[in-house]
Amino acid sequence: MTLKLSGNLNTDGSGVGDLTANGIEIFNVVSSGSASAFDELVSNSLHKMVVTGDANLKLAGASFYNTAAVNTLDASAFTGALKVTLSNSGAPHIDVAVTGGKGNDRADFSDGFDKNDAFDGGEGIDTLALTNKVATEVTPSDFGTVKNVEILEITTGGEKTVDLDHYPGVGTVYYSKNLAGATIVQDTPAKIAVRVNNPNGQDLTVAVGTDGTSDALDLHIEEIATAGETTGVITAAKYETVNLKVSDDTKDVGVGSLTIAQLAINATTTLTATGLTGWCLFSARGGL
Repeated sequence: MTLKLSGNLNTDGSGVGDLTANGIEIFNVVSSGSASAFDELVSNSLHKMVVTGDANLKLAGASFYNTAAVNTLDASAFTGALKVTLSNSGAPHIDVAVTGGKGNDRADFSDGFDKNDAFDGGEGIDTLALTNKVATEVTPSDFGTVKNVEILEITTGGEKTVDLDHYPGVGTVYYSKNLAGATIVQDTPAKIAVRVNNPNGQDLTVAVGTDGTSDALDLHIEEIATAGETTGVITAAKYETVNLKVSDDTKDVGVGSLTIAQLAINATTTLTATGLTGWCLFSARGGL
């Protein structure tokens, strides 16, 4: 079945609801003209989706039902930005391989990212979104394939350890919810960015994989919405350059403030701090 889409979205940018065509195995989706957003394109026997065209497309849900082979979502010829949530990727015997195109694509495998699941982002700056549990409790022999992905987004409260050895090519780790406990990002490349919404008083450690002479960390603590927000100890012991940025929540500009309990940056020779005028650094230890 071919679905030709253009300008299907509510005035606030949200999805217009479901489009259901049960009994169809393949959706050929052409998104052109202007952007579209759906809660889900639904078929109770969907095996394959092919997305083409040039207008951004957001699917808040996409469920696949082939249990005998890997289901596919192929947007390799798509020039817009695709945002898709794989609604049942964690279901038994359901595997999905997503291929992005030229745009900045985002694939949300929060329901599960198992051995035969895959995300190849293609061109653009592409995001793989996982829950903290899926991202940190990795068994390499039963974990999906990551290719051409620049951003790893953690969609639930961050804690425990994200090991970037499992995410080749990732240069940014984004905690889009908050931190819920002591959090470690380890085995990073020489240049890494970590973005945190609401540090919630928790400790954060960032550790480079191979210690070089010009390692750099960009740390962005963002969407500070209230006065008195805090971090625990932020440790980045082997980065020669640390760029620290703190920014307001755009909905509450001028309200937030942040206290950083301590910066442990023993090897740092250059520290650059920019952003929120109300932030307060309580204690810094390093090689400055």
